[in-house]
Amino acid sequence: MKTLEEVVKHYSDGKHVDNFTSPDFQPLNLSDKEQKALVALLKSMSGDPIKVEAPVIP
Repeated sequence: MKTLEEVVKHYSDGKHVDNFTSPDFQPLNLSDKEQKALVALLKSMSGDPIKVEAPVIP
């Protein structure tokens, strides 16, 4: 998968099952509109990394 849209569709469809897939995994069954909204939400949360300095512990 090369795009966020492909990843969202993958989890929405839930077709890929292998030995590493949890038996609790359930497809999201999102409509096309819901998939687009989820992608838009996730993209809105992207940005430049936040630089945090590790505190000095005495």
